[in-house]
Amino acid sequence: MVFTGVILVFIACMMFAGLNLTIAIPNVILPNILIGMGSTFIIIPATTITFAKVSNEDMTNASSLQNLTKNVLSAIGTSSVGVFVSSYSQIHQTYLVDRLTILNNNFSERISCLISSFMQTGMDRIMAEAAANSIIYKQLIQQSMLSAYITTYKTYALLVLIVIPLLILLSKERTYNE
Repeated sequence: MVFTGVILVFIACMMFAGLNLTIAIPNVILPNILIGMGSTFIIIPATTITFAKVSNEDMTNASSLQNLTKNVLSAIGTSSVGVFVSSYSQIHQTYLVDRLTILNNNFSERISCLISSFMQTGMDRIMAEAAANSIIYKQLIQQSMLSAYITTYKTYALLVLIVIPLLILLSKERTYNE
């Protein structure tokens, strides 16, 4: 069950890594369902294994320790997502800004089109250039944030794949001679 859960979480992470700025609700629903199912397949057997050999007297302490561990690991996971997205966003923004030069024909054409569009609405040249640069910058931020989330999901997918060999090691029963 745990192996199935890990595979479902991996598939969901890879589905999220394939998103783009033209995202629609169906693109998010299936990966969320898969992550929910995968998490259930992971957490329930892990909880069962955790409490399998705990005596009734120690059950309260074991439950408290398990909840503390779950909460601490959830906080670490949540904060690591924030750190990854922030860091990757800056990295992707740096890469994208390098391509926004007058030497890039696509950038020059886009700026010229935006400036002429704004000038047709009655703006003067300076205001039109500022508005065009503002639009390009907003698109740059959107692209860098999306790229950051995609890279974060790929990172988590890789981490999930690393768990699979550990599951294989844990699944082997060991017998000890007494």
